[in-house]
Amino acid sequence: MADQKTNYWPQSIAALLFAAALLIVWTVIQTSQMPVHEENNFMKAYQNVDLNADEILRQNREFFKEYDVDLISKHTKQPIENEIYKKRNRMTFKIDPTIPMQLQVDAKEGSVADSSMQVLLTRPTTTVSDKQLQVRKQGQGRFVIDLSAVDTPGRWQLVTKTTVSEKSGYKNFDLWIDE
Repeated sequence: MADQKTNYWPQSIAALLFAAALLIVWTVIQTSQMPVHEENNFMKAYQNVDLNADEILRQNREFFKEYDVDLISKHTKQPIENEIYKKRNRMTFKIDPTIPMQLQVDAKEGSVADSSMQVLLTRPTTTVSDKQLQVRKQGQGRFVIDLSAVDTPGRWQLVTKTTVSEKSGYKNFDLWIDE
């Protein structure tokens, strides 16, 4: 009787298919356990931002051609210590929550009339600790924000929506709150 050679191709293909199926199941289980938070970059659901992104960005450009929003409080502005943000040249404001923040809306030409502002304090990676802050109007184009509700130190973002005479603009301020 001659030596009969065994063909292992069918078993190896079946083993690879089984391993692929196991990896798919493992991936689905692992990803379903990860927390997912919606982004709120423009104070809207991401679906609305996605559908109207061009219009929102166009309105934002038009707003900032005519107006500027600046932090005028006595808070220090410094680079973020993280290497990634140093490369991007991002700046942050070191905030003392006991000192109210003051934001100023200035017109590049003329004056600011009939202005309003909405403010959202949020973490950069999660929406769990979002806080809609109260804004007090103090004079023409000047707004005061009370940060005493912030009880957690760390990195935050202040997302502002400023409306002046039917035009709206969004601006984010990176904040660092110490203990």
